[in-house]
Amino acid sequence: MHTEIHRIPGHDVHEHVLSVPLDHAGMQAGTIEVFSREIVRDGGADRPRLLWFQGGPGNRANRPSSISGWLDRALEDYRVVLLDQRGTGRSTPADRQTLANVGGAQEQATYLAHFRADAIVAAAAVLRQALDEGAWTALGPSCGGVIPNSGARRRRRGGRR
Repeated sequence: MHTEIHRIPGHDVHEHVLSVPLDHAGMQAGTIEVFSREIVRDGGADRPRLLWFQGGPGNRANRPSSISGWLDRALEDYRVVLLDQRGTGRSTPADRQTLANVGGAQEQATYLAHFRADAIVAAAAVLRQALDEGAWTALGPSCGGVIPNSGARRRRRGGRR
């Protein structure tokens, strides 16, 4: 994982770039990059992490230049990790330009199958391990609220994680 740190007033911002498997089940080779921005309020380095799953689907995480609203409140108790989900923002893109390099329609469909909610959860788990976080809290509006539960449903059905 590569991390760069900069400041916004009263906060350190850690920008993480992490290489994760394209296919967490190992059936298709390759890796992609996942980007996240972690915001840490001054004096909050020992707080647990809260992972923000952006709503959408297909939207990158917020890019705050100042802290207000829900984020201001969350930073009272947490370090907040804003995840650019697979295919969005500064994570490896999945768009018409990049898909053209993947192959024909069937190859593109196979590739895009690795950008579903369960793969987003698996990539978040790799990020959690890279950050050496034992457990964290997840929060997300709309479609972002469905993502963390997709991994739990898959595990309950007997799928491997």
